[in-house]
Amino acid sequence: MSDSDVETREGESQGRKVVLHFVRHGEAGYSGWDDAEGYLTEKGKVQAALAGEKIFKELPKGVVVEFLSSHRRRAVETIAIIEKKIEELAQVDDKHFLLHKKQKKETLSYQRLGMSDEMTWEALKLRRQKEEEVIYWLQHEGKIPEEIEKNFGSLFKHLSYFTRHLSVGPDVHIILSTHTGSAEVLVGKLLGKTSIDTLANCEEFTITMPTSGRDIEIKYKDLEERVKLNE
Repeated sequence: MSDSDVETREGESQGRKVVLHFVRHGEAGYSGWDDAEGYLTEKGKVQAALAGEKIFKELPKGVVVEFLSSHRRRAVETIAIIEKKIEELAQVDDKHFLLHKKQKKETLSYQRLGMSDEMTWEALKLRRQKEEEVIYWLQHEGKIPEEIEKNFGSLFKHLSYFTRHLSVGPDVHIILSTHTGSAEVLVGKLLGKTSIDTLANCEEFTITMPTSGRDIEIKYKDLEERVKLNE
């Protein structure tokens, strides 16, 4: 490792970063063989609430928090329960966050984010310009069509661009409800692996992106690796 790499990593450990929390949806039931949406079972709802409790404990006080989900019903239900649980715990534990909500611009937390950290607000808007790519990778399961393979590389280029444009301030934690197929594709591509262990229902893995935009850190099950993104 060169001296410049050491300096970069030391700076990343102290600087601002974006942490992506990927969570597989909870246990789901289906109305028929052709039901692609699924709905959470009672067990799945409990799993989602427990995932919310776990993530709440991981979130440092005062960070920016955003929630995203696959459009599939089981994933939408999962992220709604996780968000509700985190908000409930934040109210009783005096552990406040800056909640970024797309549809609730009138809320105090959203306004506070815009006023206290204008560059974060602008960066979030920039990231949202590519939200459909993010959503695709959250919900895609199965073989990747060749015509959209290129979207994978552009997804992380946009996220890297997003992190580089953050001003000084708290870290940004984006919590994403997804599917194990998407997770395996994502992690496999980043690590250059053809076989990735399946996530259990509501199991979480994280990808941390520093504002330098150079190295990212992946924590997937017992695996911890750093990967250098292509510029």
